[in-house]
Amino acid sequence: MVGARPIGESPLESVLSALREMSVTPPDAGRVRRIQRIVRASPTLLERERSLVQYGFADRLTVTVADRLRSSGAQELSPLQLRVMVGSALLCYESAVMAHVVGGAGPLTAIFDEAVDACRESWAAQGVAMP
Repeated sequence: MVGARPIGESPLESVLSALREMSVTPPDAGRVRRIQRIVRASPTLLERERSLVQYGFADRLTVTVADRLRSSGAQELSPLQLRVMVGSALLCYESAVMAHVVGGAGPLTAIFDEAVDACRESWAAQGVAMP
């Protein structure tokens, strides 16, 4: 996903665009709710799910973005900067999925776009520019 994005695109825009593409086909809401119930019932499963799904995906995405920056000759970001960028983008996606699953608040792509806008607005209110 991210690797196929245009080279001139910023790393954050590449990640957000890839996540938006994922939101076109939302996960099955019933399946997500069933998994949540099972995982919440067991602290061991909860930690394993976080480790495999959340952290594993974030780690792979962070490595992909770092590789992409290196190969494009763009200024590299520190490991912390990469993790924060990827983590904030993933939080937008995860928040959108949960709002979609729990509230059925419309198409996932629209909710994801709203989450990204909210993130950008909140950073901008603090004087931080996001691409």
